[in-house]
Amino acid sequence: MRFHRFDKRLSLRRKQSDKNGRYQGTHAFSGGSGTWTAIAWKRIAVGFAAIGVVLLASTIAKAEVRPDIPVIRLEDISGQVVNAFRSEETKAFVFLFVSVDCPICNAYAPEFRKLDGEFGPAGIAFRAVYPNREDTAQVIRKHVEDFEYPFPALRDPKHLMCRAAGVRVTPEAAIFVPGQGWVYRGRIDNRYAELGDERTVTTQFDLRMALQDVLEGRKPATSKNRAIGCSISPLP
Repeated sequence: MRFHRFDKRLSLRRKQSDKNGRYQGTHAFSGGSGTWTAIAWKRIAVGFAAIGVVLLASTIAKAEVRPDIPVIRLEDISGQVVNAFRSEETKAFVFLFVSVDCPICNAYAPEFRKLDGEFGPAGIAFRAVYPNREDTAQVIRKHVEDFEYPFPALRDPKHLMCRAAGVRVTPEAAIFVPGQGWVYRGRIDNRYAELGDERTVTTQFDLRMALQDVLEGRKPATSKNRAIGCSISPLP
């Protein structure tokens, strides 16, 4: 008799739990358990979201760290620290070392835009690098806007990228090819023979020729060309 009463009370509790949608028995996904079903699906959705975050982080990590490219972290103009080499499916990186107050740099702005428009769609990633400490993020943002740079701008006040590429003046260009390393460093073209001595006609387009060689699978015929420009501020 006692077992009968106990079984009856247990049955009543199960019915009440099932009615409230909290009973997790064999009929949890059947009619009458909508509340628990909603909770279950919510948990499943959260689980898939967590998996998605892990996969995204893994993808970002693969793009961030590759055996054939270095990791050099610089500050962008929004104040975030990023890997200057972070980019997927990139055939080469072009770092254009510039400064705000250098008139030669500013004179090359149209050529920089033209090169990016021509070679960017072919898989060449352009970056503007500002190595002078006095060029703050706010000043650089205005400079990028004024001269309409279409590519990312980075600050290098500790000269991490300068030392890696071996540059000494602005403007100066450096090309890095994954799997090959630095393949070109030097002037953009021969417009300037010396400081204050600008040719009326440009006859040698060194950076453009180097990029064409890279796209055609060759190392640039010339790997170094002395750049004419403004000295980079020394480290304290």
